[in-house]
Amino acid sequence: LYALAWLHLEAGRAETARPVLVRLATEFTRHPLGLDAAFRLGEQEFAARRWKEAAARFQVAAAPESPVSEAALYQLGWSERNAGNHAAAAQAFQTLQQRFSKSPLVPECGLRAAEALLVLEKEDEALRLLQPLLENPGEQRETRALYIQACVAAAEAHLLKGEPDRARALVDSIALPTHGYYGGRALMLRAGALEMKDGPRAALAEYQRAANLFGRFKELAAEAHYH
Repeated sequence: LYALAWLHLEAGRAETARPVLVRLATEFTRHPLGLDAAFRLGEQEFAARRWKEAAARFQVAAAPESPVSEAALYQLGWSERNAGNHAAAAQAFQTLQQRFSKSPLVPECGLRAAEALLVLEKEDEALRLLQPLLENPGEQRETRALYIQACVAAAEAHLLKGEPDRARALVDSIALPTHGYYGGRALMLRAGALEMKDGPRAALAEYQRAANLFGRFKELAAEAHYH
């Protein structure tokens, strides 16, 4: 059955493979191939943006005995995040960190869990998870990208805690167009820190700058114009 499903998948016949995968996942729930089938079904649901259904499949595939547990936990975190279930997303990402402490996904999972905790207004927990990333600016592109995103998340946490100076210290050097969306978020947070400390008038020029420099990001432009 598993070989048949893969023949269909490799031939680009995902819909033909689906009933075979469903049978595997249903009849062989705890078997490694059944768990793998649940993961493949989760991938199909994720690609179709059916987040709730994807999360249910990845939850099964993330069982400790599963051969795809690590990947399933990562995808579970993203499925829950996309569905707006931030507590569940944080739990999935942190479970991956705990269960697979040597995984190359650990740094990003710390960041994604922290972002979810910020939505839940759990700033101190988020800052604890972000600290290892803030201590490692890195030179490689992926490490540097995670560092920049961590600075943005940590700055947001400090603003939520009413600490504008600490927020600015994190984003002043990264509020640049070269950092794309996160450079724009950094500039918006810098403006927010100025507004919190010195009032709206002091932040107006920074908001206008953000609108001009990062207008291609509609979310940022709208937020900047609002201010």
